Amino acid sequence: GGLALTLGRLARLGVPVVDALVLTTDLVDRIRAAIAGGKSMDRVWAVLPRRARRELDAFLAGTKGKVVVRASFTDHGPRHSYAGVFPDVRDVDPKSREALVAAVLAVVESAEDAIGREYRRRRGAGPGVARAVVVQRQLDAETFGAIASRGPLCAADSVLVDVARRRSPLRSFLYDLLEGK
Repeated sequence: GGLALTLGRLARLGVPVVDALVLTTDLVDRIRAAIAGGKSMDRVWAVLPRRARRELDAFLAGTKGKVVVRASFTDHGPRHSYAGVFPDVRDVDPKSREALVAAVLAVVESAEDAIGREYRRRRGAGPGVARAVVVQRQLDAETFGAIASRGPLCAADSVLVDVARRRSPLRSFLYDLLEGK
């Protein structure tokens, strides 16, 4: 998805990006199908492939503090990314699989809210959205960053990222979402 790609690019620029794990669109679709099929939150984990469960469990077990679940959606057409359009779910307890599944579902459901529909309309995007999700360690107090994104009206074609770690100087990056630079 768009966010996962952007985080990878920022890491290559030297920005201190917090560790994250991506739940692919296939994994998210399996979770959604399990819930739609009547499975309870505590039984959804079993529908994920063994390797995915093992990697997700290892990531969550190694997490100190809370995690944040973030949308990493993209349109099936290559020119549409949704970075910064959808809300995050913060303060998710990594020890609670049910809380994580609920957060994933909440983020995925936001794809059809007014902002998501308006973004697709303004960009001429199709109705289909590939819904990958990023599970990321929540930032501690010594590291901070801000991203000025497309905003609620989805008018900008770039994002401005400001980041600082401990007492280091603030670094800013302007990332063009359309050009990928």
